[in-house]
Amino acid sequence: MALMTQAAFARQQGFTRGYVTKLIKKGVNGHWQAETEKSSKVAGFHLSSLYSPNGWYSWQNPVEDFLAAKSNPVQFKDWTNTVLGETWTEQGETVEHSLLYQRREHYPAEVPWWVEILTVSCDVQDDRFEFEVTGWGAGEESWSIDYVRLYGDLSRQGIWDALADMLHKTYTRQDGTKMNVAQVCIDSGGHYTDEVYAFCREQGADWAIPVKGSSQAGKPIATFPKTKSKKGGYLTLVGTDTAKELVYQRYQSTSKG
Repeated sequence: MALMTQAAFARQQGFTRGYVTKLIKKGVNGHWQAETEKSSKVAGFHLSSLYSPNGWYSWQNPVEDFLAAKSNPVQFKDWTNTVLGETWTEQGETVEHSLLYQRREHYPAEVPWWVEILTVSCDVQDDRFEFEVTGWGAGEESWSIDYVRLYGDLSRQGIWDALADMLHKTYTRQDGTKMNVAQVCIDSGGHYTDEVYAFCREQGADWAIPVKGSSQAGKPIATFPKTKSKKGGYLTLVGTDTAKELVYQRYQSTSKG
């Protein structure tokens, strides 16, 4: 509940800071009643700082902290989490998931006939690769063709060889045309930057492109360099905010696909 709501409830019940402190020191005839099935995991609790004993964090403190933080979204989020003990809810427009679900399509083949080119975007985590094969058609319409998680030790060459084999897989379009992946973008911003560059060099610097996100406002979705970096790859910066805005705008479409 919000700060003012909590304070109003306390006044209504006749609670004072001293009264709360007495309850804590004296103890009350009550116990914790779980509302979910018993679990062997460690329990966690959310408790507003308004319940702090007298002399710890007075009711004046959260008001002062609120006034200092309310105009700063980052500080206000921290205040909501740590003082009220509440979950922060981001403000702004949202996308109704059911509308997106209604736009789904069932492909008549491994690759729909209207796909003209295949690309791969590959995320690099500490214990795995996750990549999606995407088919592209006219008007930048796209279709998810495959999604793969490949687990293993990324410090060993074996898993990189397995990744290369998977990325060179041949797909069959509805009309029987055999299609290979035309372009690969692979995340280079994690703990395996050198390995990513080495992989791109081995697979072909024009085919496998190292990418890295950039949070700079207004940056193009992709900034492709004219020359290779010192590590031998065409490091492409991805304007994440710009990309997210475009994706969100396209979520508004109600047509299938």
